Amino acid sequence: QAKGVCHEPATCQYPNGGYTFFRSAWNADADYLAVAHYPPNIPGTHAHWDPLSFLLHTKGRTLIGEPASNLYEDPRFHGHGGEWPTVGPTAERPKPLYRAYTYSVNSHNCLVMNDDFLKPLEAMNHGTFWGGSPPPCHTGVFASGGSIEVAEVWHDANAPTRMRRFVIHLRGIGFVFVDIVSSPKKRLAPMQY
Repeated sequence: QAKGVCHEPATCQYPNGGYTFFRSAWNADADYLAVAHYPPNIPGTHAHWDPLSFLLHTKGRTLIGEPASNLYEDPRFHGHGGEWPTVGPTAERPKPLYRAYTYSVNSHNCLVMNDDFLKPLEAMNHGTFWGGSPPPCHTGVFASGGSIEVAEVWHDANAPTRMRRFVIHLRGIGFVFVDIVSSPKKRLAPMQY
């Protein structure tokens, strides 16, 4: 195809970029599901703690989106320095952890174990911190182009327990998520399934 023209099928995976995209097409009204898998080759710094989370859009509308994105359009939460907003004389102070919540794993649709959110709000050093070194994710099986498309992603944030997610796209129908939490048989630790 000519340079600059997107190839079909529209589903694609970027293991070194940290996302898999299941798309119905490349136009603006296309349906798509984006699955996050933070890669080991990118340093932490300004990264989300959202391993295996996903975003879902259809017909140009967000059904399941990024919770932090609303902060940039809400006048009550502006800037990045953790300063309190001053909107009007009766502006109420937001809860100090509100921004931290939206940037942490707590607010994302991630696979967690025993209510362990990997990085609790109390561990965030100020209201806008969302960096550090998120647990890296890895990719496995990936098949696209047919009537059934599959992506396998996992992380070992609770090693040696592995959290694995298979995302299955039934083209024209919808999505199926299969989450597997596995651990060596002789593991004797509090966080064992």
